[in-house]
Amino acid sequence: MCRQMVAGICKTELLDDDGDEDDDVETLMMMKVSDNGGDEDDDMSGDEPDGGGEDDKEDFWYRTKIRHLARCGNSWNADVFKPYIKRPLCSLIFLHNKIFHFLAYILLRTIIIMAVVTVEMEFTSPLPAPKLFNVYSDFDNIATKVEPETYKSINIIQGDGGVGSIRSTTYADGYRFKGIISKVDAIDKTNLSLSNTGFEGDALMGIVDTATHHIKFVPSSNGGSISKHTVELKCKGDSTLGEDTINFVKEACGKTFKAIESYVNAHPEAY
Repeated sequence: MCRQMVAGICKTELLDDDGDEDDDVETLMMMKVSDNGGDEDDDMSGDEPDGGGEDDKEDFWYRTKIRHLARCGNSWNADVFKPYIKRPLCSLIFLHNKIFHFLAYILLRTIIIMAVVTVEMEFTSPLPAPKLFNVYSDFDNIATKVEPETYKSINIIQGDGGVGSIRSTTYADGYRFKGIISKVDAIDKTNLSLSNTGFEGDALMGIVDTATHHIKFVPSSNGGSISKHTVELKCKGDSTLGEDTINFVKEACGKTFKAIESYVNAHPEAY
């Protein structure tokens, strides 16, 4: 016998005398209406159909679930819905939630674990801050003259050398690394600061995702300047850097600074 069924969900919230919301009471009201006039008790009980075989029972639960979703929308309560989890549709909903939470956990774990090693240095110089800023801004063109034992070439491979440009640095033969590709992040003439980020090359040692170098030139009271260097090394995964690497970064920055200072003193008219 074919049956037509109507199912509805009524959600009732009980309040305490003081107006506070108490535990939500989920009341499931289901009505089955027989097209041939079945028993009234059977029609109003909300129980599964006694007759009609497994197909009618499956159809009853399927329609009940669909109406439940349609009426409750995004606010449906999982505890009320649990008795009706008998179809792949519901299984897919819960599986989707589990996958979402798993991916969110992996992303959060990656963000938390990725270590950032910060190396800070300061160098004082009798040279004015604007002059040192101009020399460092032109470093791509004078690197091989200033420090030939370290730099073989620096070429702009994208852009005009300004912010957003990509440059390829090749180190001298016999140097610790072969090269690095970096991006110019900032050139601030007002605040006398520079910033660039290396993102590819063996200079990252396979364990560093990016290496960002910030430089700010601060005028000192005696007419000279203080060069403040900050190198941020963002490691991949749970990789870490040893003290020898950190010391190498400090020595390399200090060596380049001294070389630039010597170059400017030898060519005072250049900048």
